[in-house]
Amino acid sequence: MASSNRHIVADNPPNEASFIANTLRQTNAVMEEASRKIEHKDNLLEAALEYIQTSRLEKEKLKTTEYQLKAKVRDLEAEIEILKAEKQTLVVKERTCNDELQTARKEAIRELGTMLNYRSLFSIKMMGEISRKPFEDMCFKKYSNNKKDWRNESQKLFSMWEENVKNPQWRPFKRFIKHDGTLQETIDENDAKLKELRKEGSEKVYESVVNAVLEMNEYNPSRRYSNIPELWNNKENRKASLKEIIHYITKQLKNSNSKRKRAFAFP
Repeated sequence: MASSNRHIVADNPPNEASFIANTLRQTNAVMEEASRKIEHKDNLLEAALEYIQTSRLEKEKLKTTEYQLKAKVRDLEAEIEILKAEKQTLVVKERTCNDELQTARKEAIRELGTMLNYRSLFSIKMMGEISRKPFEDMCFKKYSNNKKDWRNESQKLFSMWEENVKNPQWRPFKRFIKHDGTLQETIDENDAKLKELRKEGSEKVYESVVNAVLEMNEYNPSRRYSNIPELWNNKENRKASLKEIIHYITKQLKNSNSKRKRAFAFP
């Protein structure tokens, strides 16, 4: 009996030690887990604090950027107002210059009327006016061997197309947009009247009518009932610039003065 009790007492210390060791291991494991959780919470808290601080900095940056943008917008608005004022000034100046140029052209037309002849480099052309000669040439060729009076036929045909050109309801044009975005009009060669004219008449008659329509559309598109005088360069078949007209008048006046001086020098 005593021997049995001794075995029990002897076995208890190892069991107790094992229990204590297991308990310590479990306690250490719990503490390590708690430490990890605490560390994780600390990391989360640190990240949250960093996010809050970053957010505050971002808000400050946004406020600064917003202020700068508003200031920039105010500056741009001020510049736009200045540009608008400058543009309006330029528009007024351009209108004034155009008016002065038109007045100068009208005066040049009035003065040149007494200086020009059929041999002159320049002439006064009525814009939108059909040339009569192509009609006469065509009718002479077509009716000269017949009993019909080619002059009467020429006059009838000319008068008819003269009325067509002056008719604002007849618009033989097609529109297209240029590379710069502006709208441009050009002759529609498929127009019924022009196709008939080209078929029955000569190419010069067709060109005469087309040129007259284009000129009328440029100078008087809405009314089309009155031809407008224009300075014309006969050699190059184009509108003459005011600069070359002034040069021409100056040259003519110098030649005239030279002739007068020679006339007085040699009576």
